[in-house]
Amino acid sequence: MALIAAVAALSGIAAQPAAAADPVNCTREKDPPAPPKGGAVFARPLQAAPHPTNPNVVVIPAGATWTPTGSCPSADWVMNHPSSIEVGEDGAVLLRGQRAIDFDRSNSVYSGAVAWGARDDKSSPDLDGVNDRLKWRRTTEALSVDPKRLLKDFNSCRDCDLAGVDAEADVGVPGTLTIVVVVVVECSCS
Repeated sequence: MALIAAVAALSGIAAQPAAAADPVNCTREKDPPAPPKGGAVFARPLQAAPHPTNPNVVVIPAGATWTPTGSCPSADWVMNHPSSIEVGEDGAVLLRGQRAIDFDRSNSVYSGAVAWGARDDKSSPDLDGVNDRLKWRRTTEALSVDPKRLLKDFNSCRDCDLAGVDAEADVGVPGTLTIVVVVVVECSCS
């Protein structure tokens, strides 16, 4: 490999970096667009915007990531509690964020992840999941990923088209189901 790089450098051929994913696009629209292939669209009603210039639609292309410090930080109000999430063909969504215990007065905040998958939900999606005690507070990252990643990392990919995907477990005994539970705890106690 070093020989190939040296030959390319000597011949004046510049090494090309890997193509970056299209940037996240934030807009103000009455009706959200259809999600791009492999990507996702997060939206809230236009009239709910906290400021007349805030976007109410976030389009995340395939392979791209939204963060509150990225290309459209004013869209955090959409990403924290979206009214709808639509996922494009061959795509899946992984959300990372902060959760808090609803009845805990210590202001304890815990990092968490939601392997959203490819589910389309136009009825105020529940990012809390089945655990009513930990309430979703803030989205810190939304990734448009290949469904295989969620299947590998979480052993799940809701509503994903997994036709042709090799779902063989990396670890464990053949013919058994291995369940891995990962809990990440951060406390910003005051």
